Amino acid sequence: MELELERGQILIIHLITQNTTLSSEMTEKLSVFILDGPGYIGGSALVDLKPRHTEARFVTLVRRQSGPFSGTGLLVKELDGVFHNDKVYDDSNVEDIKGIPDDAFHRNVDLDILFANEPGPIDAYIVAPCTVYGKSRGPLPRLSIQINGLIKLALRRKELVQVGPSANVWNSVHIDDLSTFNALLFDYALSGEDKSTDSFERFYW
Repeated sequence: MELELERGQILIIHLITQNTTLSSEMTEKLSVFILDGPGYIGGSALVDLKPRHTEARFVTLVRRQSGPFSGTGLLVKELDGVFHNDKVYDDSNVEDIKGIPDDAFHRNVDLDILFANEPGPIDAYIVAPCTVYGKSRGPLPRLSIQINGLIKLALRRKELVQVGPSANVWNSVHIDDLSTFNALLFDYALSGEDKSTDSFERFYW
C-alpha cells in the first residue's frame, strides 16, 4: 500500500510478536519512520525519540512540498475569519473522529493510515495538533510558520492584520510540549497497555 503522508505526521511501525510488550527480541526489530525528520515537527520528534530508544532504527523522508493544512487544519471550512461551527471534536469520542467529513483536508491520508492499522501488520497512531509555536530542536532548528508569518506581515505593513471579523478560534501548543506528547505516545504504543479495539481510538488532537 502506498500512502501519501502529510508533512510532520508520524507513522509508528514495529513488528508484531506473540508478546506485545517491549522485549529485547522486539527492540532488535524496532523500526521507526518519521516523515520529514529535518522538518519543524518531525525534527523535534526525532530529537526526543532517539535518546529514549537507542536500540531502534530511525528512517526519515525529506520532502520539499506539503499540503496547505495539517493537524486541526483538517476542520477548516472557510478562510474568512468567521466562526462557523461550535462543534467540539473530542478525540476520546470515537464517533467524533469518525464523523470528520471525508472531504476534509488530508482526511484521505488519515483514513488510509487508520485502515492500514485494522488488519494488524502495523500499529498506527495519528497526532493532529493545533497551531504549533516555538523553536524546534531538530537537525535544522526553525520557528513556526503561522505565528511568525503573521508577525512578519504586520511588521511589513506596519499594522496588525485581521481577516474578516476575526471571530475564528484556534488553539495553540508549544513545539516542546507536542514533542513530549509524541514521545509519550510512542512509549505507550510499545508498552502493550493499549487496549483499543478501534483504529479511530488512536487519533489524537
